[in-house]
Amino acid sequence: MTALFANALSMGLLSWGWFKLSTSIGIMTWVGFMGCTGYYASGNRFIKGWRKTVITNMSGVFWAMVAIQVAKILPIPGSIAIMTGVISFFIVAQAKISFLAFIPGTFIGCASTFGMNGNWQATIIGLLMGSVLGIASDYGGVLIEKLAHKKPIKPKKTMSKAS
Repeated sequence: MTALFANALSMGLLSWGWFKLSTSIGIMTWVGFMGCTGYYASGNRFIKGWRKTVITNMSGVFWAMVAIQVAKILPIPGSIAIMTGVISFFIVAQAKISFLAFIPGTFIGCASTFGMNGNWQATIIGLLMGSVLGIASDYGGVLIEKLAHKKPIKPKKTMSKAS
């Protein structure tokens, strides 16, 4: 079994579980998959990839809320479009800071917040759970691969002493 197949199997099983869990507790399933997408797109694995994803996703939630709140008080038509342009500038510009350099992760958090109509609390929960789904599937793939390549234990031959 290849590492990719093991990871795919892990992702498939955990995605099924995520769908069942998220729908039963009222969390938007797609937001979780956005968090998981961020993990896999981060270019890093395990804790480093998870941390990079969470930090930039949360930055994206912040920028979306800035756009939404400022657009509410700007007395001009199309203020949300203007603010989308402004925050997009800052999303890319902030990449100069190393821990905010994963631009797609920030856009994932931002777009998810817009998609959730500014419900930043539900967005954060979904993104965090999705990032856990991503790292769990990665660890699960490693475990499945190790189990698949484990050599069976052969019983030792015992020799009985002749009396």
